[in-house]
Amino acid sequence: MIAWVNAVSSAVVLGVCVWAVLHPRVETRIVGTLSLSSLGLFSALNILRPGSFGMWATESQTLANASLACLFLWGYVRYQRILRAKRGQR
Repeated sequence: MIAWVNAVSSAVVLGVCVWAVLHPRVETRIVGTLSLSSLGLFSALNILRPGSFGMWATESQTLANASLACLFLWGYVRYQRILRAKRGQR
């Protein structure tokens, strides 16, 4: 049951990452694209877990968490820039 939940949640994360990277209205730039792409890649590895990738397949959840942390920092910095821009317009 846990393996199924893990696979479904990784598939959802993969779908959202692909959508965000490919959607023209989501402005990700370089850091956002790299973070989303790596998170999507490690989510796909988490679903497939091919034995030929060795450590990358067994530790894909840890690598996905590291990518998620980078994505969070990117989103926080972007949010702060938007807030500063709105304060400057007043």
